[in-house]
Amino acid sequence: MEIGVQNGVLTNHDRDTRVNGINGNAIVKREPSPEKGKGASGISTLNGTYHGAMDVDAPQGQASSKALLSDDRSKLDDLPEEIVHITQNFMPLGLLLTRLAQKSHNAIQDKILEMAKMPLPQVMNGNSDTHSNPLDDTSEENLAKKTALLHFVQDLHAKWVKALVITEWSRKADLVSKLIDLKAHIDVQMFKYDGALDQIVDVKRNLLYARLPNPDLKTALQVLSTGDVPWMPELNYIEPPPLTPQEQLKWIDNLNTLLSIRLSLDDHDKIPFHFRDYSVSSGRVTFKVKGEFEVDLTIADEDFEKQFWFIDFRFLFTPAPKELSEGLRAFLEAKVNEALANEGLDGCYRFLHEFVLTHKINEFSRQAREMSRDRWTDSVRVERLNRAISIQYWASRYLQNGPKSWVILGVNSGRKTTNLVDAKATSSLSLRWFRDNKEVKDIDILLDSDVVSAEHLLKRVIARHVGHILRTIYDKLQSKPRFMKREAAMSLHLDKDEPMLSALEVQLTYCEKITAKIDPITGFFAMSPHSRVVYEGEHRLNYRSKDPAEEGLISIEGIRCVSTMEELNRRGKSMGWIGSPRPIKPEEVRTIVNSRDGVQSLWFKREGWDPRWYLMLSLSLSGDQWWLVELNHSQPNAQIKAYMPLPFSSTDPNLSDKFFTNLTTFATGVLSQLTDIGVLRSRRIAHVIRQVPNSQLSPQVKIPAVYVKLSEVLRASSGKRQWQKASWAADDVRIVFGGIQRFVPEDSKQRQSTASHPDKRLTVFAEARVLVSDKKKFSLLKGNVDHDVTYNPRSGQFSLRLRAEVGQSIVDSLANRLQAIDRLVDFLEAMSKHGRRLQCQSVTLRKVVFSYGDPAPEDSQTGIIATGSASRYQVVLDLARGEEISIKLQKGNPHLRVLDLLRRLVNSPIGFESLPFWLSLTLPMLRGLNLVEESWQNVQLNNQGSFTIFHRALEWLTLRFNFPSPQGKPPRQVWFDVRLKSRNEELWWFLWRSDKDKDAKDEFSSVLQPIWNDRGEHWRGLKSSAAAKTADGIEELLIKVSEALKPLTELDGSEVETKLESKGGGDVVVID
Repeated sequence: MEIGVQNGVLTNHDRDTRVNGINGNAIVKREPSPEKGKGASGISTLNGTYHGAMDVDAPQGQASSKALLSDDRSKLDDLPEEIVHITQNFMPLGLLLTRLAQKSHNAIQDKILEMAKMPLPQVMNGNSDTHSNPLDDTSEENLAKKTALLHFVQDLHAKWVKALVITEWSRKADLVSKLIDLKAHIDVQMFKYDGALDQIVDVKRNLLYARLPNPDLKTALQVLSTGDVPWMPELNYIEPPPLTPQEQLKWIDNLNTLLSIRLSLDDHDKIPFHFRDYSVSSGRVTFKVKGEFEVDLTIADEDFEKQFWFIDFRFLFTPAPKELSEGLRAFLEAKVNEALANEGLDGCYRFLHEFVLTHKINEFSRQAREMSRDRWTDSVRVERLNRAISIQYWASRYLQNGPKSWVILGVNSGRKTTNLVDAKATSSLSLRWFRDNKEVKDIDILLDSDVVSAEHLLKRVIARHVGHILRTIYDKLQSKPRFMKREAAMSLHLDKDEPMLSALEVQLTYCEKITAKIDPITGFFAMSPHSRVVYEGEHRLNYRSKDPAEEGLISIEGIRCVSTMEELNRRGKSMGWIGSPRPIKPEEVRTIVNSRDGVQSLWFKREGWDPRWYLMLSLSLSGDQWWLVELNHSQPNAQIKAYMPLPFSSTDPNLSDKFFTNLTTFATGVLSQLTDIGVLRSRRIAHVIRQVPNSQLSPQVKIPAVYVKLSEVLRASSGKRQWQKASWAADDVRIVFGGIQRFVPEDSKQRQSTASHPDKRLTVFAEARVLVSDKKKFSLLKGNVDHDVTYNPRSGQFSLRLRAEVGQSIVDSLANRLQAIDRLVDFLEAMSKHGRRLQCQSVTLRKVVFSYGDPAPEDSQTGIIATGSASRYQVVLDLARGEEISIKLQKGNPHLRVLDLLRRLVNSPIGFESLPFWLSLTLPMLRGLNLVEESWQNVQLNNQGSFTIFHRALEWLTLRFNFPSPQGKPPRQVWFDVRLKSRNEELWWFLWRSDKDKDAKDEFSSVLQPIWNDRGEHWRGLKSSAAAKTADGIEELLIKVSEALKPLTELDGSEVETKLESKGGGDVVVID
């Protein structure tokens, strides 16, 4: 680029203001010293700088010169106002001496290095005289070193002598300053005198042209009188006749023909490349250069070797004068004709082309200066650089030491580095762009050749600068995972001509977006929509950032974080989510969120949660993430105990009531699931987490299901190390989260208090599903097995609805329900083994109702069981009391006498499933006891005897028969034991005497021996005892024994003894 003598030199836009009037920005004015007039100090100043070190001779003659100095100062201080005080180009003496000392030090170092490189004296024959004096060394090398050192010292000495002289002058700095003022004033006056003399001479010289010659009265009189002057010479010129229009057209056609022939034949190769666009008409040729000018030329001779002549010139761009002024036209005519005469058309083009380029630069400069005084005040600075112009924009954008940006518009010669001649090569306007103190290469800013507009040019440059800033911010945001994964929307629109149309749009939240633009005049960011948060971020980016392209990313992310925080706190508070200060240090947050980008964390608490649990939202350009964090508050500083990322979508959520409802459900469900998993791990229960569809929750809430082993849950609840796998169901139990609701107490009083004072606690619901292996076993179950347990006969699946407060595990409730079902299954299996003897009427986990007794007869044709003809007894098992089962029997049930034994049985480890067995087994026996007891009621009322039953166990009881006895003698009693035993792999009831006289030949053995020796259909005698079948024989046997002993109640003991003695005591006595 050609910019005059400053070709390739940068402007002073990137240089700071310096002292001593450099760049015309600041002038250091010399102020009088505060010690002015104090000669006793011996220290003089120059421009306010003390130089006492140089004033070695100051104390000498101080007293003698004190009066003289005071008189001179008084006279000099009274100088008239016409004398101007000179302060320009003053330099502090201390700065001068410092720079001279630094220069001397550097010069000495350079000289030492230079002398070290000089060759050493040569040693003859490899020997050196170690005893020779170096002062006597007269070798050429030594002399050269000494000469160089001497010249260097002389030059340095001369400089320091000058400094000494200046220092001596500085002791009288005030007087010297006044002398300089007087000398400058005298020089100005002398210049004015010389100028006045020159003006007088010029006036005298110009008067020669103003003086009129003496009038020629004789010639005037002759001409006025006769009209002819005989003494005037006659040239005999013949005036040509005027040309007619036809002749004028002919001449013009001839000129057109000559011009066409000359340009087509003779000058075809001489026409410059940029003059190829021409037209011939009206006797002239018009050369047109697009975007620059057009010039009209003609010829004055038929000889084609003669030159072209200038006729007219017009600019082909705007703004430009439509008509040339007389002075400009004359200047152009002379210069163009001279160029045509010397260099032909090529010289004409080069001159006019360079003239137009200079005119365009001047026009750009004029418009730029108008801009700096108009709308672009304080934002644009213009500087002329000979033929080039520098325009700095955004001058007030940064601080004093901030980066600067400017453009230099100049002329590029178009020459190439190679020696090849290119006919198309020509100079042109070129633009150099310096952005933030760095030149931008390969810019695509085209200069409009038809329209010269400094504002449009500057807007195009600023549009590129704005595009660079916004593009840098966009690329940095796009490289972050948040935008790379399209978790947030972002768009960039750039306009190359209008910077205000360029905008960067970034999504802040679900419903809020921010649009960042840059004001082309000031360079400040303008963000919308306007709010307090956006204004703070905009202000920070405009006034506190050194590089908005680099720091814009941080500012926009900060605006997003604050906007998200405010919106979450504002909307979440009404939904039970309360913002909390960060309870841990930022370093500990880094352990949770592994991100290289800056992280902002928002902490929330939920009403109804344990204070140890927090919900944290980490905001960063790596992506937003929700976290469930458990803290340990036992120490002075809270510590992280556990944390888990919540698989929420990282996209900005719609912070509606539905979102916070789903958030509460999801976070509470995960918290509850973590609590359950912790309990499962502590009890060493294997579990697996799988994602399954859950129709009970919203589609946005996806909480995985937990699978546990049925056998391990039952093992852990029973406390045994091993547990046999349940055969009635699959071993996998699926636990699915079902939702949450407000805590509702079961007690009515608590419900009333909760109605007046709402309880903020939350209850978690979960559904556990158990698939049975054989549906036939559960044919008796239909619908609701309990208020929270249902059974689906079609799918063969138990559904357990579990409930627990937030923070409490449902594992215990699950174990209890599974134990109850397992116990119920054992009972149903036991009942199925007894056929029609036991019939279930109602089966739930809280209560089981069934009947037992004689099997009902069945019609062989219809298969209908006639229940009315059989005697049956109803049993109610109350399972709602937890671990203890209560058994209830209806009135008249034979088993009422063994109710305690049945209760003990049913609460034993294997008693629940064995209850049907014992009820069926003991029913005939107990029914027989009832009959015996009823037959002995009249005997007992007549005090003739009694019958007592002692139940040791369900399978073992003792019977006692009491009979009347004489006074003074022991009571007459007989004891029987009835016990269940196995005989030939079959259960039989055995009955025998168990009293101490069982082997004696007494009255009882007399009446019982026939029974021991007899046998029936379902029972048989065993010589000293009897055995009966469990179904029907025991009842018959008990009645036979009772009937055999009953006659003994009619006799007292003395009568029986008399009869026994009369018969010999050994025979059996039959009593009628």
